[in-house]
Amino acid sequence: MDLLDGKVAIVTGGGRGVARGVAIELAKVGADVAIVDIDADNAHKVAAEIEEIGRRSLAIGCDVSKREEVNSAVATTVAELGGLHVLVNMAHYLREGFDKPLVEITDEDFDNLRWYLEEYMELPDGGAVVRAERIDPMRRRVEFALA
Repeated sequence: MDLLDGKVAIVTGGGRGVARGVAIELAKVGADVAIVDIDADNAHKVAAEIEEIGRRSLAIGCDVSKREEVNSAVATTVAELGGLHVLVNMAHYLREGFDKPLVEITDEDFDNLRWYLEEYMELPDGGAVVRAERIDPMRRRVEFALA
C-alpha cells in the first residue's frame, strides 16, 4: 500500500512547473489528484500524465482570484474524487501595488495577496495544506515561499 492510497489532493497551479512535479509525485505515492490551473489545456496534459501512472485525476480550469471558481473546483473534486485530504496551493495572483522590490513592500501590500483556498485549511481526516511562494533575490520580489 502506498503512503497516500485512498487520499485526494488538489494542486493549484498544477499545470506546469514545480506544481506539476508536486502533482505527479503525489500520484506516485498513491493520491488521486485534481489539477487546478488557469490554463485548462496544461491541466489536462498533467491529468493525463497522472492517469498514465494509474491514479485518477481531474483537470479543472480555474482562476484562483475568483472565489466562485475556487469553490466550484473544490466541490467538483470532492464530488468526483470522493474527498479532499491534501491541498497544495501554488497558484496565486498579485494585486496592484504588490509587484515591487521586496524592500518596498509594506504590511498593507501583504494584505492584498489573496489565497482564497485558505478557507479550506481545516481538512477532514488529518489532511495537510501546503502553501508555496517564492522570493526572487535577483529581482528582490516576493513570488513564492513555503508555509
